[in-house]
Amino acid sequence: MTPYHALKETSLKINEYLLVFGASGNTGMIAVQLGKKMGAKVIAVSKNNWVKTDLGADYIINDYDKVVEQVKKITQDKMADVVINSLGVGTWNNSFSSVGINGRLVTFGGLTGADVKLNVQSLYLKQIKLIGSTGGTRKELQELADMSKELKIKVWKRFKLEDVREALRALFAKERDGRILLDI
Repeated sequence: MTPYHALKETSLKINEYLLVFGASGNTGMIAVQLGKKMGAKVIAVSKNNWVKTDLGADYIINDYDKVVEQVKKITQDKMADVVINSLGVGTWNNSFSSVGINGRLVTFGGLTGADVKLNVQSLYLKQIKLIGSTGGTRKELQELADMSKELKIKVWKRFKLEDVREALRALFAKERDGRILLDI
């Protein structure tokens, strides 16, 4: 629900460039798919190529140090119309630098920290709209439920409820590639 509400808050339009940080995470996976459903050209920041093959991202950037450079190349210097930052301070500079003129940056997470520095001059010169977003409305929940059969989640491993300790260890495994599910 969070990425759906966030995308609606940005008024994402057909053929706009949407840049999604953390595209292989919970909200990122949904944001990629919803962006495609809304007609955007989706640029996913992820080390996992399945975000493109399984979820439909148009472009993958797998090197966080080259995000701005790659977005510039993909968009032919225009930069992203909408940027989703669900990770916080760790990706803030790249997020902010990737927004184009009259673009929108929406944030709803602080996994890597919440205190960011803001270059006010860049904000007003590029006329960037900053949007904080959380949750959503009942109407949006119904809309999302109606399309949920079309959305995918990458599952890495499933565990029985009695194996919850093993599931928790797997959650932090370096080789984890997708979500962990508990069968109840």
